[in-house]
Amino acid sequence: MVKHQILQEPLTKFQLSKEFLEMAEKNNFHTLEEILRLPSYEMRKLPLFGYRMFIELLTILEDNDLNAELRDS
Repeated sequence: MVKHQILQEPLTKFQLSKEFLEMAEKNNFHTLEEILRLPSYEMRKLPLFGYRMFIELLTILEDNDLNAELRDS
């Protein structure tokens, strides 16, 4: 995975919903990089990580031209 500085920024620096930040806290995520270590199919198994959280993650990745960082396997 190519390293991008933005992936290492704290999640609190992004405009994320309260629900997304709660999900991240529950799963001990502090950066996008930590979330993206998991393949997308594993993310769905996480507590509080539903469809809306996945769409929010995709949006933040698209907004920062980081779609290629999302893993399917």
